[in-house]
Amino acid sequence: MIKRIISVLVSLFLLSAFVAVLGCSKEKTSVAASDAKNTVDTSDPLNPNLEAIDYEQYTFKILTHDTSQFLADETAVGVVNQAVYERNLEIMEKYNIKFETYEVAQSSAAYLDKVKTSVNAGDDAYDALTPSVSYAFTLAFNELLTEFCEIPHINVDKAYWWDNVLKDTSIAGKNYFAVSDANSKSFTEMALVMFNKELVKEYNIENLYDLALDGKWTIDKMMTLAKSVYDDLDGDSQYSVNDQYGLTGNSYMTDCFLYGMDTLFIPKDDDDIPYFAVENDERFLSFFTKVREFFNDKSTLYGEYQTGANARQTVPQAAFQEGRVLFWVESMGWVATMRDIDIDFGLLPMPKAEETQKRYSNFLHAWTSSAMAVPLTSEERLDLVGRILEDMAYYSHLKIRPAYYDVFLTGVLTRDEESAAMLPYIIDNCRIDFAMVFRTSGLTFMDDLRTIASNPSMQITSQIARKLNTYKNIISNLSGKISDN
Repeated sequence: MIKRIISVLVSLFLLSAFVAVLGCSKEKTSVAASDAKNTVDTSDPLNPNLEAIDYEQYTFKILTHDTSQFLADETAVGVVNQAVYERNLEIMEKYNIKFETYEVAQSSAAYLDKVKTSVNAGDDAYDALTPSVSYAFTLAFNELLTEFCEIPHINVDKAYWWDNVLKDTSIAGKNYFAVSDANSKSFTEMALVMFNKELVKEYNIENLYDLALDGKWTIDKMMTLAKSVYDDLDGDSQYSVNDQYGLTGNSYMTDCFLYGMDTLFIPKDDDDIPYFAVENDERFLSFFTKVREFFNDKSTLYGEYQTGANARQTVPQAAFQEGRVLFWVESMGWVATMRDIDIDFGLLPMPKAEETQKRYSNFLHAWTSSAMAVPLTSEERLDLVGRILEDMAYYSHLKIRPAYYDVFLTGVLTRDEESAAMLPYIIDNCRIDFAMVFRTSGLTFMDDLRTIASNPSMQITSQIARKLNTYKNIISNLSGKISDN
């Protein structure tokens, strides 16, 4: 078993290192060799081998909604903060620069106003921006961002740039942002399944890690297992908060399960233009029906649908920590909060729609994640920015990604190799769908799905048909803001 897991991990790492995704690796203009030091390292194929240029204590300015991704000093506490400090030190010493961050809540008008004011004034107040994926589109719609693949030295063929996000969020062949390992907030904002190992043992449930490795971890299997563990612990003959259930979570689970299908609700045509396509998609309609059945089985699920939105986080977490739930669907960030619990638990990706599905697929939250973008600026300055962002992504791959693996596994009491083998399936297979991205720009499709999922009496086909023209018009109008630029 252990040899098999190691083999899987090695294969996944090598594949991620060499698979090409987009054409951003074309040759770019660079600083003259006389201004740089030769730092070529042929021992590491991921190393971008950018010259070490002396920028004479230049202050590299980042506007962000979460400074912890970029701000740490030698007193930093915790493996992730220490990794941020070490990454920054590598870059500061190589280029003789300093980092400065400015934190603004991206939900406020202030974020957009600050970027718009800076770009219109041409004052280069910020070298880089790290909004969420959704808010990055808001900035792009306002024509405030540099097309990402035009930035010198950026090579998205490298494993430290998240290729699924680039593919999923391009419009007409254009990307105005990207996500890399430097966007450490994104590591915590992808979905997974936590499972109670003690209940697995008690109910003689098969090895869930083997199921996942064999490609047999599906929605049908998860539903069957979840239905098998209900127990009326308090003996009141009611489905109550004190009982034992197979699944817990909140309405966020709707998105997580549907992303597990590894298909886009809003795919793209041959010209890379998004369009709405699920109204006649039998695979989607069948899978959604299963998810809704799962959510409305009172003997299976306990969470927001039973307790109300006010307890959408506390009730699922408490139930899992008390050992009364087999499966808990949440984001990766919650794993780190489980260090002090007494139960032994493991990690799994979101289940597939069916065994024939080629890979596991996981939800990356479009609003709470972090992306990398560059405001419109001069070509000369872009050379500096490109070098810093490329090396930041590379050194984050060496330091921050392993630190997050450590954090996630520290939450798992046994630090078992099996959970370690699941992390590439969770982290490397995350996806972004325009249905979620455009949610903050007026598209209500995902919100509507959450509502339909919790109401068995609502017909999904008729509900989609009722809003179909609205969906299509919003998608067309938003896509046009990018494709027509």
